[in-house]
Amino acid sequence: MRPKISIFFLIGSTIFHCLSSFVPVWAEIEDPSVLTRFGSLKPSAALNSKSWYQLDQKARKSLSEGDTSQAEQFWKEACAAAEASNNVYPGVVNCLIGISRLYHDKNNFGESDRVYELAMRNMEGLVGRSAPEYAKQLPDLAWLYLKHNKPDKAEYILKQAVKTNETAYGSKSVQCMESLREYANFLNNQNRSNEASLLELQIKKIEEHINESNNNTQSDIQIDQASPNDGN
Repeated sequence: MRPKISIFFLIGSTIFHCLSSFVPVWAEIEDPSVLTRFGSLKPSAALNSKSWYQLDQKARKSLSEGDTSQAEQFWKEACAAAEASNNVYPGVVNCLIGISRLYHDKNNFGESDRVYELAMRNMEGLVGRSAPEYAKQLPDLAWLYLKHNKPDKAEYILKQAVKTNETAYGSKSVQCMESLREYANFLNNQNRSNEASLLELQIKKIEEHINESNNNTQSDIQIDQASPNDGN
């Protein structure tokens, strides 16, 4: 039975939380855009017809322009529309993830974490913690945890993403390589360069394997195209 979502969770606490003066370097390097990350979905004919998606897009545009009040209103309406149409994923989940980023931008870090974690609990209820769809949402949560001075939590879910993608796609897959790269970046910027170096060697081997596989595939195509037609 899927979890019941209510938009009343959005009321939340109005107490703002202060960030420690120490912020992990990895969290400072990149500031993911809400237009491309944090639950953002590329437009498609199917999505464009959904009222929740139209509102979600308006919310993301408003937040990117710095209008947090308008963005929050759009996202509340988007969540309600997604819930009314029984669209938990991507509907409610992706809207919640966007709202989590909004609360981060408002310096309400406790609420930011709570809303993202709510989204992940709903994902878990739908697909389970070991599903690739679940792992796909973890890097941005790790980014938030680092920004909110919770590196232990960030590391835990980055390792979880590696394990999930390795199981689902294989240890030499692009998905596993990208998860390893996220984790290696984290380790480097936590001054754990020895551990990061081991992962970087692993990443290099995967890249070589992928390139070799692509080259072999291309060679096979060229051979097939060059083969004379025997008329049979």
